[in-house]
Amino acid sequence: MKRMPIMSYANSGSGRERIVAIGLVGLIQGGIIAALVSGLAVQFVEKIVDKPLETYSVPLRQPPPPDVKKPETPKTIEARTTTMPVIDAPKPLVDLDKPAPPLISIDIPPAKVDPAPLPSLPSPTPTPMNLSRGASARGNIGAWFPQNAYPAAALRAEAEGRASVLLDVTAEGRVSDCRIVSGTGNAALDAETCRLAIRNGRFEPARDAAGNPIASQMRLPPVVWRIVN
Repeated sequence: MKRMPIMSYANSGSGRERIVAIGLVGLIQGGIIAALVSGLAVQFVEKIVDKPLETYSVPLRQPPPPDVKKPETPKTIEARTTTMPVIDAPKPLVDLDKPAPPLISIDIPPAKVDPAPLPSLPSPTPTPMNLSRGASARGNIGAWFPQNAYPAAALRAEAEGRASVLLDVTAEGRVSDCRIVSGTGNAALDAETCRLAIRNGRFEPARDAAGNPIASQMRLPPVVWRIVN
């Protein structure tokens, strides 16, 4: 069976008529909505305006009171009274009303004290003098060696020279020994020099620090042997 298209009334009209119809319907609906809204708004405002303003009192929260310490009750100290014992003074053994007896003075002679003798101090020892000295010749040493004592052998040889000798002197001042220190070069002259010194030499002996004579040595001045024409 073949279906045929059917057109409704709304669709069969022209486009302009449809727009006009839609616009009218919109206006009608908008007016109804506006009337409803305005009426409700007027009633709501009237209700709000007519209602009186209600006020409420809100109580403030008070802070808790501070802690107050109770004052301490001072302790009562009972005063104790001490009773001092009563001491009775003893009666004096001496009657104070009677005058005192006179004082008796006794003269005691001073004791004799013999002073102890002071110990004798040792006398200072004097510093001894140093009396030491060397030996010294007595008289003229040249007289110990006379001209006639020239040895004959030395004269024949015409020997001359100078001799130095070292003498040993005893505590009595005599010569005990002789040694040639520096010779003349001639044995006869050297031997004669020592022989004459031992025979003729006399001395003041040497002494120690206490002044006692002691043996010593002494060197004589050079003895010169020379032939004189």
